[in-house]
Amino acid sequence: MDSLETVKQKVVDVIMEVSGPIGFVFILGGVVLIALKLMAQHNNPNKRSEVISGLPWIAGGSILLGTALTVANIIFQLGQ
Repeated sequence: MDSLETVKQKVVDVIMEVSGPIGFVFILGGVVLIALKLMAQHNNPNKRSEVISGLPWIAGGSILLGTALTVANIIFQLGQ
């Protein structure tokens, strides 16, 4: 039984360590992608406004990811 708890704790630790950086990479990638699209559409105001409309989605995803990580961390801490 002790080894099962140890494995469970290691899995939780790995998930918590990996999920933050992966989320950061996705968010950074989204911002870079929008920046590149904005640069490519610099002469077309209609296309630029379409590209800029993606920024709230990135902000919402960032908030959702941060909240999910915080809640998961709290739940894992309470379970110990």
